[in-house]
Amino acid sequence: MSSKKSTIGKSVLVGDKGVGKSSLILVLSGFQFPPTSPAIFETHTTDITIEEASLRIVFHDTPTSDPNYETLRPLVYPNTNTFLIYVPVILVGCKVDLRNDADIIARLKENDEMVVSAEQGLKVAKEIKAVEYIECSGRTNQGIEELIEATGVSILREKKGCRLTHCCIL
Repeated sequence: MSSKKSTIGKSVLVGDKGVGKSSLILVLSGFQFPPTSPAIFETHTTDITIEEASLRIVFHDTPTSDPNYETLRPLVYPNTNTFLIYVPVILVGCKVDLRNDADIIARLKENDEMVVSAEQGLKVAKEIKAVEYIECSGRTNQGIEELIEATGVSILREKKGCRLTHCCIL
């Protein structure tokens, strides 16, 4: 990161157990995809330049596997730039590398479920008025750079007062 003053933005990742939040936060922060990822509160950062501004994004993981975390999770919410109701929605389709995995497809079919297609993701993004729909995979790095950039743009616009009436859910 350059010596000029940088903006710090806070991004909180939330979602159901097993959707890939912990792995994604590691990859977003420049680490390798982990073979396993424990469900713990973690914070990782990444430095980027967006719209000629230096930005440090602080990503906060919010584990859901332990009911004891229910009371701790809200402690991470204050001063969040991308997550609260008053900032843009970025809908993220995670684990897209599994979309064509025969074992996953078979397992889902047993429960009358199916993988989410890109078209379905785009449809939901439109329905919730998301400003972005980004598909990604922490395992293959697909969409990671796009997600970091979209998060950065969202943070900078919110900090400049270009607040939209949506939220950013990662």
